[in-house]
Amino acid sequence: MRCTAIVLVLAALIAAPALGQQADLEALLRQAAAEAAAGRPDAAERAFEQAMRVAADDDQRAHVLHAMAGARETAGDRNGAISALSAALRLQGGGEWLVACLQRLGWLADRHGRSDLARDAHTRLLEVAGDDHPLVGHALLSLAQAELDEGDHAAAITRLERLLAQPVHRGWHRQARDLLVKTLLGALKHGEALAAARAAEDASRRASLMAEVAQSLLGLGAMQQAEEIGWEILQLDPRQPQAMRLIYRAADRERLLQRLRTDADGDRPEDALEFIATIARWEDDAEGALEAWARLAELRPDDPGTLIAFGNAALEANSPADAEQALREALRLRPDDQLAATSLGDALLHQGRTDEAVEQFKDSVGYNAADETSVRSLWNLLRRSSLHGAAIEAITEAREATGDPGLLGAEMARAYEGALQYEEAARELLTALGREDEAAYVVGIELERLARDEIAGEIVLRAVEEHIASADPAPVQRIALARVYFAVGMHDRAAGLLAEVPGAGAEIAEIARDARRRSETDLALRLFTMALTMDLPPMHRADVATELARLQAEAGDWREALATLDGLEQSPEPLLLRARLLTDRARRIDEAREAWQALEQHFGGEPRYALAAREGIAQCLFAEGRLDEAEQSWLELSAQQSATPWETPPLPPGFVHLPEMPGVPSLTPAPGDLAARAALRLAEIALRRGDFDAARERFLLVARDHPHSDEANDALERIAFVRANFDGNGRAEKQYLEARGLWERGEWRLAQEMLLEIAGTRDEPLADDALLLLAEMRAEQDDPGRAAETWLSVAERFPESLLAPEALLLAAEVLAGPLDEIAGATEALRRVVDEYPASAAADEARLRLEMLRPGS
Repeated sequence: MRCTAIVLVLAALIAAPALGQQADLEALLRQAAAEAAAGRPDAAERAFEQAMRVAADDDQRAHVLHAMAGARETAGDRNGAISALSAALRLQGGGEWLVACLQRLGWLADRHGRSDLARDAHTRLLEVAGDDHPLVGHALLSLAQAELDEGDHAAAITRLERLLAQPVHRGWHRQARDLLVKTLLGALKHGEALAAARAAEDASRRASLMAEVAQSLLGLGAMQQAEEIGWEILQLDPRQPQAMRLIYRAADRERLLQRLRTDADGDRPEDALEFIATIARWEDDAEGALEAWARLAELRPDDPGTLIAFGNAALEANSPADAEQALREALRLRPDDQLAATSLGDALLHQGRTDEAVEQFKDSVGYNAADETSVRSLWNLLRRSSLHGAAIEAITEAREATGDPGLLGAEMARAYEGALQYEEAARELLTALGREDEAAYVVGIELERLARDEIAGEIVLRAVEEHIASADPAPVQRIALARVYFAVGMHDRAAGLLAEVPGAGAEIAEIARDARRRSETDLALRLFTMALTMDLPPMHRADVATELARLQAEAGDWREALATLDGLEQSPEPLLLRARLLTDRARRIDEAREAWQALEQHFGGEPRYALAAREGIAQCLFAEGRLDEAEQSWLELSAQQSATPWETPPLPPGFVHLPEMPGVPSLTPAPGDLAARAALRLAEIALRRGDFDAARERFLLVARDHPHSDEANDALERIAFVRANFDGNGRAEKQYLEARGLWERGEWRLAQEMLLEIAGTRDEPLADDALLLLAEMRAEQDDPGRAAETWLSVAERFPESLLAPEALLLAAEVLAGPLDEIAGATEALRRVVDEYPASAAADEARLRLEMLRPGS
């Protein structure tokens, strides 16, 4: 008994330090979390460091690292979080905290373009946790993507199949299966891809993946196989539009229609008739669609959806009486169907029964004159149907019912505008402007739009002048009214109106952005310039200056753009744009390198800027002729994983990516093209070295691996250029490449001397190319006259050259633009049409001639 007691006491004594350490660790972690939450990061870091010293094993150390990374990430220090989690790569064991660290490290590294670190984290995670751990799904998917990026399709396929075989990763199965199908299609393994698509659990996704396989077969000309898959999809979902479209494209049209007509006359005609109606809609065959829907309406007389479709088909086929009958029956079966009620109003209107149509539209929206929402809904329908008088009556009735004489002022203005009563429209807008500050922006846009109208503009301007004279507009109203003056070119009047408005600079910048979106570049330039003369917060000033500089650069005024950016190096976007302009336009490589290095030094914590800086420095190395260093830099860039800071990282199970919004083109290259740009630059490095065989192979790889990119087109042009001009034996070849290098680093004079020497050499194949490059240099130096003269000389001296029509087009562009010599531009374009009628340039020249014609 005593021995047992001694053993228990010894065990307790041994366990006591460990329990104390655990308590200390938890206390320190709580302390660190509290310090971080209170905004004291230094104190939090000290507590984490103490916790690391107290941690008894690697699993506890992983716990501390995970908590430290979380605190840093919450504070916005993602690089610090990655640094903390990276320490977990050196830990041993296989505890859950180590698994959590490695999983989060891989996720963050993927998110921020750290492809090598992400791969290390994912690989280590799989070693520690195995394929069947619930947290490794993203790691498997990411490693498969990395293998694909390296061209190792077999390894990627194997890894994806392993992921799909694990039920624990079900949340990742959809993304994995999508990637597997795409990979198999890329490897031209259509049978395996189809099998993988058929294995998708979700029926809708299964049909979509099968359609991708069929689409790929269609692109390869395997029409019969594509059609068969299309019919298989329709067995799963008889109304799947993608499958219908595939079958329509793959099958012989007459044979397809014959099959569908036969099926329509068989035991189950409905699916065939819907397919026939769909084909008729694609072919704008209103009568054919009506015939199919009429038969379907006979087969489904009690189905409101079919009757509505029949009614709409009848409207398309200009049979409003049939439409009315079908839609009334649909409403009898489904009285609350707003689509049917609205379509019935359209049918009545098509028959000239306007009063009945208006009443029907009122019924469709549940019109109540005292209910603003229903009145606005009715206004939308009446405006769509050009019933402007009825819209005016409805809003007038609503104003009487509510006792609000200014109700729905903007809507009433649109109705008056539709009725060509512009003075009343302007009055309504100006009244609305004084009612709600929140509506001032919208009202200002409407007034601006009307002021631009040839007929309404003078009336609106007069109304605005009277409004300003009769009242002292509030600041928000002045901003809206200034839009009118800017729109009609009265910039001084607008500036005077805004003189005492707080924050006027920011408002003018916003008006400038609207002008830019309308492609009114001159107005946008003027307004951005005006905004910079006013009070702007430093951050807004940097944004406005960057937008102005970007517009100036796009207009060819890169010197003005650089001047605009002076003194803004403390902000990343102006510094990035400045670096690009110095590299690509000014070709002041020493200054450019300093700008890129400053961007990396001060803003490299953001992956976007870090990657841009690395690419810019690589470009500087190439321009300086430091080809070995440039090649190494571009190789490192090309190894970047396809996921970049601009792209959304893999999402957790149950989430899907939203489609990207289209953006405004900019001087900043799209990050998704980095691999293509790197591949093209590596090929150009080989060409610059004179290794034509290696260059040709690399250019071919660009065209093969990036087939739909601008870089692929450039690569194919380079291949043709090398084949036509370079044999590796001529002195001019070396001179030409050297001249390009001199140009890229801004040594214009020496580059031009070399090109003139090449152009003056008798029977030199590169002579026309040298002149073309010389003209481009002169244009870049803001010497459009000599540039146009040089381009014209290409066609004069080398009329048989394939470059001659292109040179004439370029000359015409400069003559019509900066030089404003329309007659000279017209003559150059006519030469293209007359002397090179079968060329692609001739088609372009004809279009430009139409645009230059007076009155066009």
